[in-house]
Amino acid sequence: MSSIIGDIFRGVGELIGGAADFVGDLVFGEDRRMDILIPIVAMLGKAAKCDGQVSKQEITYMDSLFEAWELDSTQRKRCIDVFNNAKNDKSVDIFYCARKINSCLNKTKEALEFRKTIYMILCEMMLADGQISPEEDKILRSIPKHLGLPNKIYFDFLGYSDIAIGMGK
Repeated sequence: MSSIIGDIFRGVGELIGGAADFVGDLVFGEDRRMDILIPIVAMLGKAAKCDGQVSKQEITYMDSLFEAWELDSTQRKRCIDVFNNAKNDKSVDIFYCARKINSCLNKTKEALEFRKTIYMILCEMMLADGQISPEEDKILRSIPKHLGLPNKIYFDFLGYSDIAIGMGK
């Protein structure tokens, strides 16, 4: 993994630490770090399977993400369970996960940057195998509004790149 991506992962790990001042008052449990990680990981799990399969590269990407977040063994196991459950459970709604993430964050500049970082992680995970399937592209175009981001972020991140969108896996 490139050092830039590693730095971003570590930065997100620091941002989602229990003391992040842009995380809103809404919490789902006692550990604020896990409160925001659970819907992020569920969203990523659902996204990974949206094209019918989870690639080895997507799994490697998630392992790197978990490592960069410096999860302890209990947190890591919980995140793996959430990822696996989300990818296999038809009742999990990726857009609901995105709205849950959005509801945890306030409206500060730092929170907006965090939302962008989450979107970037989603893009990176979907690009892990070198291309974006039509199903992945549809999610990447639709999810920004649910994360509290402008729709133009899709074009800012992916619109002018030379990736193979729509080529399938």
